[in-house]
Amino acid sequence: MSIDTKQANSNRNASSNEERSRFSRLLLVEDNESLLITLQGILEDEGFVVTGCETAAEALQHIQQQEFGVAVVDLRLPDMQGTQLLQEFKNLGSKVRVIINTGYGEFESAKDALNCGAFAYVEKAGEPRDLIGHVHRARRSHFEQYADDLEAAVAERTAELSESEKRLRLVFDNAPVCLWHEDFSSVKQILDRLRREGVLDFRQYLENHAEIVTECVKQVKILDVNLATVQLHHARSKHELTNSLPQLFCDESYETYREMLISLANGAESFEADTVRLTRDGQRKHMMLSMFVDSNAPNWSSVYLACTDITERKQTEEALRASEIRTRALLDGSPICNKIIDLDSRLRYMSSAGQRQLKIDDINPFYGKIFPSDFYPESARTRIIEHLQRAQAGETSSMECAVFDTEGCEVWYQTTFVPARDDGGRIEYVIAASVDITERTRAEEENKVLQKHLRHTQKMDAVGKLAAGVAHEFNNMLVGILGNAESLLNQAGEGLPERFTGPLKEIERAGTRAADLTKQLLCFARKKNPHVTRFDVNQVITGSQGVLQRLAGPKIVFKTLLASESLIVRADEADVESALTNLVLNARDAMPNGGLLTVRTDAVMLEANEATPGCKPGCYVRLSVIDQGCGMPPEVVERIFEPFFTTKPLGAGTGLGLSTVFADAANVGGFVTVESRVGEGAEIRLHLPRAEESSETPDVHIGAVARSTGGGETILVCDDEDIVLASVTTLLEAFGYTVIATGSPQEAIAAATTHQGPISLLLTDVSMPGMNGIQLSREVTRIRPGISVILTSGYAEDVLQLHAAQDEHFKFVQKPAPGDTLTRAIREMLDQKKTPKS
Repeated sequence: MSIDTKQANSNRNASSNEERSRFSRLLLVEDNESLLITLQGILEDEGFVVTGCETAAEALQHIQQQEFGVAVVDLRLPDMQGTQLLQEFKNLGSKVRVIINTGYGEFESAKDALNCGAFAYVEKAGEPRDLIGHVHRARRSHFEQYADDLEAAVAERTAELSESEKRLRLVFDNAPVCLWHEDFSSVKQILDRLRREGVLDFRQYLENHAEIVTECVKQVKILDVNLATVQLHHARSKHELTNSLPQLFCDESYETYREMLISLANGAESFEADTVRLTRDGQRKHMMLSMFVDSNAPNWSSVYLACTDITERKQTEEALRASEIRTRALLDGSPICNKIIDLDSRLRYMSSAGQRQLKIDDINPFYGKIFPSDFYPESARTRIIEHLQRAQAGETSSMECAVFDTEGCEVWYQTTFVPARDDGGRIEYVIAASVDITERTRAEEENKVLQKHLRHTQKMDAVGKLAAGVAHEFNNMLVGILGNAESLLNQAGEGLPERFTGPLKEIERAGTRAADLTKQLLCFARKKNPHVTRFDVNQVITGSQGVLQRLAGPKIVFKTLLASESLIVRADEADVESALTNLVLNARDAMPNGGLLTVRTDAVMLEANEATPGCKPGCYVRLSVIDQGCGMPPEVVERIFEPFFTTKPLGAGTGLGLSTVFADAANVGGFVTVESRVGEGAEIRLHLPRAEESSETPDVHIGAVARSTGGGETILVCDDEDIVLASVTTLLEAFGYTVIATGSPQEAIAAATTHQGPISLLLTDVSMPGMNGIQLSREVTRIRPGISVILTSGYAEDVLQLHAAQDEHFKFVQKPAPGDTLTRAIREMLDQKKTPKS
């Protein structure tokens, strides 16, 4: 609301028809209407023409409509802070002197106001005369105050001495401030002439007619200067200055003089500004200039100017400004996010590095807010506040935590909080220097994952070696068990009592189950003999769908979602079938009350940051088994691929199923991922590297049917386990073969050397003391060229040696093999070539 003082109290404006200078106009901005009216009355009694308003918006309207000499502004307005309004006045080009009037008196707010350019800072709780005194001083300026003091001194001297003029001259001449006494009457004539010619806007006119300003400078008559003026301008006498004013002017001098002319033309009787003058020898001097028109002299014939040399202060300010620019450039150029936080925990500054790292377009809205800001997660705030308080108490401390930029991305910082002290040792604020350690943190996390993966691999390898050793010994015993059981069963028609047939079949079934378990152990050890082919995963699932449905059981709804494209991989097809069976069985067990079980396939492209450690980025075939079961807690998911770990009841699982799936996937460069929550089911995804596009069709294997019975051929059998040697000998003799049984490689070599008749085939174990089966086969082949060779083993490590001998065309049979499997393999080898002669 705006209050027109002339209408409010006409008695206080008896002289309102008189022309008031701009400096006598006062703008009062106060949102308390009662206080506004009170202050208006007080200030008008002091001779000011007061325009009152309650908001910053109204004040800006008034300041644009007319010039004011003084503005008394409340610090806290409803729509803007008083210091902000002061800045807006400056932005509009107003020269109004602003006095901040507040009921909120604090040293910091006073310092901020004065730093913003306020003429004075007055508390409302003080005496009204304090405000009035500041208002008068704002109008009179520095020179008027000096003039008042001078007049008082002259009056005092006049009472004591009759020669006041002489003493006044003495004061004028010896004053430490540069004083000029000038005659502006010719200048007034020029301005009056322009006014008569219709010039209304002197600012616009003088800005467009620089020659008028130059002419006015030439028309100034310098009546007198004091000794300080002569000395400051490096003149030899007053005469050098009184006749050479234009020679003392530079561009800045003319700009200041133009502003002074505009002020005088608009009715001002005083003027103040910083300017630059030249000395007689051309040096630049920064000066604070104060001008006052003697109202007792007609037509501006007596004008006083006081000039104070502020060159040193300006140089200091320039040095400070340059230092600030260098410091800011150093801070902004640094990759460190530097922040300044005051003792009220409010953010006052953030360097450009932090703005870049946190993707902040405009940092200003965050200034003045309590630190830490919203970038910091709740989990880190307590620690941040603790470290900040320690720094505010004088202790340097450091911490690491994550923040989030404006796009929600995580940024890791290592922040050091340092107390900043003044020359007296008092803490003024806290510097928080944050180093971006995001890449280092990610590298450390990746290293932890790699270390974890390495530990898991080492554990798997160690357990795998144990499993392989157990399988080796177990397989040798199973050869004896299954071989003897099969031999007895083959004699069932030759007088074997009926009561023995059933137990023998149970022995055979138990041995077969035990053999399946050893196969799992070998599979888990990742050293079984792989049979890698190219095949379509979708076809494997389609071909196994009936079996998988039966495995799932009647309570489970079995569903497949297969990719429309062919998903060709190079892997062991049996391993994929086994993995699929294991995953379906686990999903079934997780849904005892039934539910939906989905098998889905698709192709995915994994980037470097998506693949698990040890696997390359690229295109993968993803086989997912999804159930709606009970789900798993994180601690179970963490251990799901550990060997022999199972959540099933005792006797219901070996704990090797998922371990084998993991091992088989890794064996061909793939990996397995799990996603599960308690009560929300589980999704296990098997990733296999996708085979490159090829015109070849997937491999199809057709087994040849061969006779398994012998034709009297002689077979050299070598095995260091007596039970295996006896069992195999009995089996082969029952099938019509002649067997030379040897218990060591040395015996086998001796038999191959001394036997008089032909030897058609060597059947040897791989792992034997002194000489392994591969070395033995090479020696026997050297002695009897053309002899066929079949290697057998129940030990996984032998597979590695077999890979090295692939070019020697040996056949391998995994222990324990059913009798028909072994005899079929023998028959196939013998049928491929004729029996060599001895």
